[in-house]
Amino acid sequence: MNIRGFLNNAAQNMKQPKMTYSVPSEYIREIFYPQPLLFRPTPEIHYSILAFLGMQGHSKGSAFIRQNPDIAQRYLVNPRQTITRADLGYNDDMERVPSSPAVMYTKYRISQEREGFAVMLRDNIPSGDSYAQDRLGCVKLAIGGYFDNDGMFTFERLMLPNDFLNFGSKNKRLKAIDIHENSVKGALYYAALSTEQLFDKQLFTPEYNFEQSVAHMPAEVELPIKVAAFKI
Repeated sequence: MNIRGFLNNAAQNMKQPKMTYSVPSEYIREIFYPQPLLFRPTPEIHYSILAFLGMQGHSKGSAFIRQNPDIAQRYLVNPRQTITRADLGYNDDMERVPSSPAVMYTKYRISQEREGFAVMLRDNIPSGDSYAQDRLGCVKLAIGGYFDNDGMFTFERLMLPNDFLNFGSKNKRLKAIDIHENSVKGALYYAALSTEQLFDKQLFTPEYNFEQSVAHMPAEVELPIKVAAFKI
């Protein structure tokens, strides 16, 4: 391709609109924190949630977090279930940390019009050296985006375990997926199946829930998705 053709293609690509996908904010609240009293402030997880999503540039500084200790919240299915930090690879540190399945989120102000929100669903954290790879895959869903003043939540980042997306893969780490109407519907249906188990303290079966969201999502599931476009 000559330089003129390259520049023409680049110009066309610059004109392509970027699509955004939003759902009513109530859907996010009902799925991820329907009962706020179940959650406890856990400000120290604010950065780690955003880091999992590759959105650490949105994180707030330590001074802001000290003034806003409710910036991050966590619900533990079994608060008594713990492992030592040594089990996580921190030498001989015997401090115990929660290892139960959990729903964790952070909300933070971006501007007068937008409030950032990021959420993760976590399975059990296994202990012992032989489970190091499994620990990397204990997060089963991560979503990042923002609420606006019109009562909508817009998706900016959507991540699922790689072994869910690529059957048979041994890589369990989170992988970003394209955001579009079907991925939003599927992810929220999967999330709803999962959080229902977590909040009801049932056995958490993320793999099975994901299979259901892909193959057996009921036709009657309606989700009003707002699609907008703007020039990059």
